[in-house]
Amino acid sequence: MKNNIAILFLILHMGLIYGLGQEPIRVVVLSPDSPLTEVQLYQKFELGIVLPPEIVQQVDAYLQGHDPYPAAYEGLNPFDPEDISLEATFSPPGYPGAAEQRVYGFYFKDYEPIKTSYGFDYWKELPTEFNWRIRFAPDYPGDWQAVIELKVHQQMLYSARLSFTCISGDDPGRLVVDTSNNRYLKFGSTDSSFFGRGMNVCWPWHCDICRVPEPDQFEQHRKMLDQLAQGGGNLVRIMFRMRSYALEWEELNNYDHPFAFKGRLPEPNQRVGRLALARELDKTIETLEEKNLFGLLTFENQFAYMYFNGYFPNDEFLWPNNPYRKIEGVDSLTDFFQSGIARRHFQNKLRYFFARWGYSTHFAGFELANELEFRGQSMQDGKRYSPYHEEKTFRKQLINWHAGMNRFLRDSLKVKQLLSTGYGNLPLPDDTIYHSLDYLTPHTYAYAQNRNIKDRPSRMQSVLERWDKPFIFGEIGLGDRKKDIYKCLDIAFHNDTWATTLMGGFATGLGWWWSIHLSEKQTAVYPRIEEFIENTRDDNNPYLYSHIELVGDDQPVECFLLVNKNRDGAIGWIHNSYVYWKNLYQKNASCIDSTGLTGEFDQDVTIPAKIYPNKITITGLNDAGKKYRVYWYNTRTGEWKKGRKLQKKCGENIFLMKVPALCSDMDNLQNPPDYAFRIIVEDR
Repeated sequence: MKNNIAILFLILHMGLIYGLGQEPIRVVVLSPDSPLTEVQLYQKFELGIVLPPEIVQQVDAYLQGHDPYPAAYEGLNPFDPEDISLEATFSPPGYPGAAEQRVYGFYFKDYEPIKTSYGFDYWKELPTEFNWRIRFAPDYPGDWQAVIELKVHQQMLYSARLSFTCISGDDPGRLVVDTSNNRYLKFGSTDSSFFGRGMNVCWPWHCDICRVPEPDQFEQHRKMLDQLAQGGGNLVRIMFRMRSYALEWEELNNYDHPFAFKGRLPEPNQRVGRLALARELDKTIETLEEKNLFGLLTFENQFAYMYFNGYFPNDEFLWPNNPYRKIEGVDSLTDFFQSGIARRHFQNKLRYFFARWGYSTHFAGFELANELEFRGQSMQDGKRYSPYHEEKTFRKQLINWHAGMNRFLRDSLKVKQLLSTGYGNLPLPDDTIYHSLDYLTPHTYAYAQNRNIKDRPSRMQSVLERWDKPFIFGEIGLGDRKKDIYKCLDIAFHNDTWATTLMGGFATGLGWWWSIHLSEKQTAVYPRIEEFIENTRDDNNPYLYSHIELVGDDQPVECFLLVNKNRDGAIGWIHNSYVYWKNLYQKNASCIDSTGLTGEFDQDVTIPAKIYPNKITITGLNDAGKKYRVYWYNTRTGEWKKGRKLQKKCGENIFLMKVPALCSDMDNLQNPPDYAFRIIVEDR
């Protein structure tokens, strides 16, 4: 093929870019979709690209079907940049520190959902002139320049130039770590602080047991996201499982490979590949943007790298069926970590993912893996075996692989999202992965009452002391055996959400059982937390120090406390710990009947006394002759009331705080079982 460079002069008219002279590649503005000459700050700027016919034919030849291993194949793989790569370099206006940004194009197919009377729905491919797209969100106002290059077998064949103007908009920018208080997040453009309120809404809930994705599942998922936003949430975690948004499973390094439907497609010659699922993720990202939700997206589910998961032991989506095992010489996970071919194909998948969705400021955080330490889990002699915990060599290989992928994301792809990875518990002492991540996200489940009072705060405190980074409980909740309790009691969700709000993280803990939590009764907690945080926030004197107070025999009161940086104020949450799921559940026979549970409970649950102390101690505040007063916030009504001044305990840097009446009934609105509170300095 002959090198030919086309210089495109930007003339915007009805969304089209026209060039002068020959056009080996044609570029069209698809978004914004109005005849504008300007793009707003952080707005999606999407280009549709038409490649030369001879290139299109070679891509089509590849997609018509082949077996890439071990034999050679015909055509160009549009998902492998060593075959074909579309790249754009965006040059910003002359701002100090503003650097060129390289963005990769991606292969695209358009689909529409089709509803049938056959018992299942499916996607129908729509013809599109623009099978190649480039997405970019400008982060500086002014005049931008861009150069688009088409490379085949790593040789540049064609290029095009264009320009556009970026104007200011109302998007606050990307979420970044607040460097003045590196346990929290802020918006990079406005410097305004962010506190997350939300839960896991990882996939369409009934898709957990479905064998084949269908369009209505994704429509359901977006409705659930809408419910979360309407309930006052602003943060959501979404995970890519093979039954939902995962790009790759049936064939390695091919994100358009067909997946099987339950029955015959009603139209002849229909072919539906995983790019239909990518279309659904497009719509889901758009939903985040429309509903002002910020997504923490988890890329790899742990099941695909396990021999046994305990829930679906014969699941087809476990490691024995993973497409990476089709690579010659790759059988075990150790082989996978060491294989250069596997690494390259995994990086291709990351590149496609960020090329298509990395533009969005509402795609806030990226978790490379979910519950990383469960990789390679199997059953041995009737017991679960975890090589992460039992084999130091395996653990080192996993850590090195993860570190390499993290470097690829930062150094090669220049990913702008916050990076993390999930742990089912906590990393072992020799695990260094958290050092290179932006935020920390372990998970914790519990039946026992003292897990909330003791284990979760101590877990968060140990992590904050070791890494001093933004922290969130990525998954919390009662375990699987007790999840139905949420159907008739909101107290566990209420307590978990308020307690984790005052544990020092950048967001509430993210509840897991979203199919149950997404109700007006459960999400009523979010507007109250938003109001409390907005009324107590002080970005110039942030709350840093976290601890809990356990008071009285059997800890009848739990109190979570955050003291500000200057140690002259605090916020907290205090709770009559008698009011929790077990005590209330046992009193409600209809609840037991409705959930179908037996009413038998774990033996390690301690039932605290119904009493509560008249006063509790408050530590961590600076004495220096200051006088403090407490203000109480009713977590159910949103009402504030003025409390008494704190009493100084003679001879010690300890204050006594009088506690209001804490009832033992969760339905008491005037004297509830819990309060949030604020302590401030007052004049003498």
